[in-house]
Amino acid sequence: MSNKTPARSSDQVLPDPDSPAVTTTDGAEADAEAAALKRAKAETIGRYVAMFFMPLVMVSMMISGYLGTMHAPAPHDMPVAVSGSAPRAQAFADALEAADPDAVDVLLVGSDEEARGLVLDREVSGAVHVADGAATVYTASSAGASQSSTVTGMLAPQVLAQGLTLETEDLAPLPTSDPAGLGAMFLATAW
Repeated sequence: MSNKTPARSSDQVLPDPDSPAVTTTDGAEADAEAAALKRAKAETIGRYVAMFFMPLVMVSMMISGYLGTMHAPAPHDMPVAVSGSAPRAQAFADALEAADPDAVDVLLVGSDEEARGLVLDREVSGAVHVADGAATVYTASSAGASQSSTVTGMLAPQVLAQGLTLETEDLAPLPTSDPAGLGAMFLATAW
């Protein structure tokens, strides 16, 4: 008898755990894996580009929109009510239209209360009540602070040109916590 131990069929050579794993894949599987990795890399790059590009696009749209619409603001056919005694109101309305016919659309009304109501209902941008020696300009800054200042800026020179004392009254003022009326715009911009 010999001391040699016969090789058993269950004896197998185990791979070295420190050696890299060797996998066998055919060409189609390798191409599919490469394409998937390439797609994943392209998606990641696309997300980073979008993350930086989209805010730039939004800011550019906002700036161009503001510049396009507000580069030279001027009133066009702004409705203004004029009330008072018939001859004085008609003379004031004629002078207002003659000063800048494209800026205003004058509406003669019968009473001070009607003029106030039209301003409060936002049917007119502003109103002026012409009385003996004085004229009261009615605005509603809550309908738009810039609209209110534009109306006052258009009507005040005409009132003073006719030798009347100017009085102003804001029928619907903005709250003291937001005197410029920009709180809603800033909130929407932040969102």
